[in-house]
Amino acid sequence: MRRIEDLEPVRRLLLEREPATRSIYNAVFGCAGERAAWVRVDDPADPRAVICRSRALLLWARNRAAGRRLLDSIPRHWRPQFRATPSWACDHLARTRRILWTTPCFGYSLVDPARLPAEPGHRVGRLTPDDTAAVTALWPYARSRRASPLIRRLIERWPSAAIRRDGRLVGWSLLHADGSMGFLHVLKEYRHRGFARALGIALARRVLACGLRPFVFIETGNRPSLRLTAGLGFERVGRYTWFGAGPRTRRRSGPPRAARAAR
Repeated sequence: MRRIEDLEPVRRLLLEREPATRSIYNAVFGCAGERAAWVRVDDPADPRAVICRSRALLLWARNRAAGRRLLDSIPRHWRPQFRATPSWACDHLARTRRILWTTPCFGYSLVDPARLPAEPGHRVGRLTPDDTAAVTALWPYARSRRASPLIRRLIERWPSAAIRRDGRLVGWSLLHADGSMGFLHVLKEYRHRGFARALGIALARRVLACGLRPFVFIETGNRPSLRLTAGLGFERVGRYTWFGAGPRTRRRSGPPRAARAAR
């Protein structure tokens, strides 16, 4: 695993599978404001696999063999936390490390912007910094005191979508630090009115206006959001897992000795 400074070979590697690589691409090149602290590859001259660190690790590989070799080079004592990483990486690390938690998701991207519906159907405004507390309170992943400052920065920096009724914030969506759409929430008493669809359309259009590609990660069991996203013209581009692992505790497993000998 070698640190790389010239990122052009990495750019070429990641663009091979755009839009499936959009999250790690944004992190490596700082397209959404969050730039990776470091980028490492298997071969600086001709990388086939890349790993970077922003708030957590992200990985992409041209093929799984190259990705597995890069994963195996992670120092034994590290307790890696991954986000937006192809799910096979979690399966591979489970051979040598204890997997502490997982959040499996499908990745969707607006591959063809012409498929996005034209009008939201409701008046959609924007979030303001004063909305930070309301958004943080109902974000299921707000697990630390850093969540509120993070959400405030995202509201101040990037497009957002908000619906208000009688001055009350009742629905919203905004971008995560990697540029993916998220935080979608509609208060229970205002659901089934098309608000979520309107928020999705408005936010996607605002992302496009910023010159970015709209994409989103949705937990595999969240069927309403999966249906909503597909209905907005987004296409599924891969399966990803957020996960955390402990230090390496086991040797890499492989096929039984007899099977290896037969090969």
